[in-house]
Amino acid sequence: MLNIFKNRKVQIIFSLFLISIFSLVYLALQTKKTPVSVSIPPEIQTQLKIFNTYPNQAKQPMVSTKIAVSFTFNLPISIQNLVATISPQTEVNLTLSKDQKILYIQPISSWKYDTQYHLIVQGLPIKVESTFTPIHPSQIQEVFDERPVKP
Repeated sequence: MLNIFKNRKVQIIFSLFLISIFSLVYLALQTKKTPVSVSIPPEIQTQLKIFNTYPNQAKQPMVSTKIAVSFTFNLPISIQNLVATISPQTEVNLTLSKDQKILYIQPISSWKYDTQYHLIVQGLPIKVESTFTPIHPSQIQEVFDERPVKP
């Protein structure tokens, strides 16, 4: 068997075969390593953000004067130290959802139709404000009564 390895051509082919095997083993070991992950600093991960505001004046007017204004956050918040300022002045109750990510601001009496309200919530690390106008249901119905024009 050693006589086979005396041939120069066979030696080169055998060497290339061994190099190929070692290369495959090396690549297999490299792919099993855990990939390098980019870590996001904790101060960026835990920034409070508003996901949704209701009513969003540009999309959905308020049709009820008893409905609460709501702000949905990405993280739980605490109701302690929160102060809601509303113009024109209106007394409100502040409550949180069970997961403490939705802040509800509901009037004690009711919102007035066709009155523009500006709401600012202070006590959170971000600016929380909304402007909305409760619209009487009869004004909304007019929009639904319009029939589409056929092309």
